[in-house]
Amino acid sequence: MVNPERMVELGCYGLAGHADDPRVLLDEVRDAERIGLGSVFLSERFNVKEAATLCGAAAAVSEEVGIATGVTNTPTRHPLVTAAWGTTMHRLTGGRFALGIGRGIGPLLDIMGIPPITMAQMEDAVGIYRRLWRGEAIFGHDGPAGKYPLLSLGSTFDEDIPVLAACLGFKTMRWAGRVMDGVILHTFVTDDALARCVAEVRAGAEEAGRDPAAVKVWAILATLHEPDLLSLDTINRRLWAWVEAEYHHHPHRGLDDETVSVPVTVTAAGAGQGQFKYPLTVGSWLSVAMAVLMVVALLAAIWISEWPGLPEISPRFLRVGTATLTVLGAGILALSLIPTKGEGTGNPIPSTPQSIARGQSLYTQN
Repeated sequence: MVNPERMVELGCYGLAGHADDPRVLLDEVRDAERIGLGSVFLSERFNVKEAATLCGAAAAVSEEVGIATGVTNTPTRHPLVTAAWGTTMHRLTGGRFALGIGRGIGPLLDIMGIPPITMAQMEDAVGIYRRLWRGEAIFGHDGPAGKYPLLSLGSTFDEDIPVLAACLGFKTMRWAGRVMDGVILHTFVTDDALARCVAEVRAGAEEAGRDPAAVKVWAILATLHEPDLLSLDTINRRLWAWVEAEYHHHPHRGLDDETVSVPVTVTAAGAGQGQFKYPLTVGSWLSVAMAVLMVVALLAAIWISEWPGLPEISPRFLRVGTATLTVLGAGILALSLIPTKGEGTGNPIPSTPQSIARGQSLYTQN
């Protein structure tokens, strides 16, 4: 029975960030249950944070707190394996488990040999899970999630297991409102952006003829305990790494040409506050132009050298000249892409005075 004083709408991440000792999770789950939190979310890393194992451990040391993945990826496990994991956790916890899924990190999927995860693939996988949880036998499935001759958990199953999706873009949020039981939003969004995110989820649910209130939306607030200088410096570095990865190289990824405003407090370890502008800036484009012009100049010199009466350019000169210009052009371009504080023409990542508690990196969740 759920404690009537339990704060069911509040949760926390267990074993947040990089971890070497998964046993730390056990006390964290116990503490979350003791102080009355409603749920513990568990992210996944392929080292000592394998999600299925962590979920089982969390279930073993708790009686009331909800347990959810936040998140795992559908292609990393056979759908029958994931469905069996869900039913096992569902019955082991007495209905306290929710399966959270996401699109994953592109470079990691690449090195694992897994194609990019699409919404169609996720929706197809979730459809398979739900059919298996209802006791169906699936014959000859051929869809975005793969081809499977026969899938079945058994005809006696009739489980109702919530499925959540981690969403960054508005298009994905609206889709999740149509398909999912819940949504996990990103950490660093402003209050206005949060309201827009919730509105998109609700609109998606209405489009599908669902009750918008039935789709739970989890907004993430990063916090920091006992902020000593070393911890603040670590947070600052992780914040920078996150902003660099998400908004420097992928400024509009998944945002349907609209960028969610991202509050980032960068006061850690004396870093100061300000607006950080990200490429492509005017300097970036000028650098690209300079690199192209250098190559064009070399090709022009080669062409002119072939005119009658002019001395030929030696092969050694051509090799050295080409290599030198290539290195210089790449170096100039790389330097121009380093984020700088101040004005620019790229996407703004505004710093806000909302305290260092709003500034813990996404890496503390993953």
